Amino acid sequence: MSAGQALALVRRAFIVAAVVLALAVNVVGLATIVIDHQRAFDWDNYVEAARRFPLGTLYDWQYPYGYHYAPQLAPVLGVVTSMGIVAWRGAHFAVSWRSGTRPGATSR
Repeated sequence: MSAGQALALVRRAFIVAAVVLALAVNVVGLATIVIDHQRAFDWDNYVEAARRFPLGTLYDWQYPYGYHYAPQLAPVLGVVTSMGIVAWRGAHFAVSWRSGTRPGATSR
């Protein structure tokens, strides 16, 4: 086996290990969400902010709710949350895929 072949083999092993690790981390994260919360914490805050905006209670703090953003964003969150959490997660996946932050991605 030449040095180039050995290097290619090591590179493939690292890529496979990174993909397996990324999948394992995502499975653990998904299991935590399903078992513990069933939804992402920030999603619940966005839904609650959209609900509170017309009531004028956007910044009334009650654990675990906390809204840290500009009040102009709350009506936008009402539109965004109407698309549902599956579409929200899909949008996150699409952005991470496009930006090249996935395992084994090259910079553009």
